[in-house]
Amino acid sequence: MRLIRTGQVRVNSKRSKPYDRVYSGDTVRIPPHYPETGDDPQRAGDLDIVHENNDFVVLNKPAGVPVHSGTSARRDNMVLRLRKHYAGVDFSPSLVHRLDKDTSGLLLAAKNYTWLKSMHQAWKSNRVQKLYLAWIHGPWPSRWVKLEHRLLKTHEMMQSSPRGKPALSRVRAITNRKGKTLAEIEILTGRTHQIRVQLSLSGHPIIGDCKYGRTGECSKMLLHACMLSWPGHEFRLLPDWTGDFAPTAEAIESVAPGYWKGGRSRCR
Repeated sequence: MRLIRTGQVRVNSKRSKPYDRVYSGDTVRIPPHYPETGDDPQRAGDLDIVHENNDFVVLNKPAGVPVHSGTSARRDNMVLRLRKHYAGVDFSPSLVHRLDKDTSGLLLAAKNYTWLKSMHQAWKSNRVQKLYLAWIHGPWPSRWVKLEHRLLKTHEMMQSSPRGKPALSRVRAITNRKGKTLAEIEILTGRTHQIRVQLSLSGHPIIGDCKYGRTGECSKMLLHACMLSWPGHEFRLLPDWTGDFAPTAEAIESVAPGYWKGGRSRCR
């Protein structure tokens, strides 16, 4: 990932992007790579496993830990944590999707290639549902509000542009408190920074968002992937927010009545 992001991987002599497709007849240039001590999995943190079986593992990703190595996350990231925890296995668990570095919550990894391919198909056919919780600035209505934008990446940020790709989300308020809202968000597309930039464009940035938040505000970003489901499976996980931002029992119950009783998460 770091080699791709720094422009060292070329497809037909052009800089490649992480998810470019490669076709028969393409020429791919990959430079020599020598693992650095900073990529040592033994230096990475430990995994917080929510659920595990023979096909997949559901993780609780902490805020502040990136998913991939990238250019500035060589000592600790979720890929290294997986390599550390599953050292010596034939197939090192592979992440099915990703979360932003400062987003916490449910993250899914496949433990075999067959299941990984099946989940990629489920994602493409919109059979996977993802819900998030976020504290945002200002009041928001309790009904579902659909957000539609076209987003284009420029200089490591997503911006609204007629040339961008469509981004669709639904947002509703769970509770309003002291000029702030605990919101539930469902994303219907998977654009980079989608929730963060769409809420910012709507005038209600996420509290603590350094990139798309209010000027001068930069703290722990209060965005959490609280639910992940696909046919036959459903997982929910509460955020670890404390103080004024800790979700109340009444608020969480409104997300999924009867679901949260008996622990921090339930899976089915």
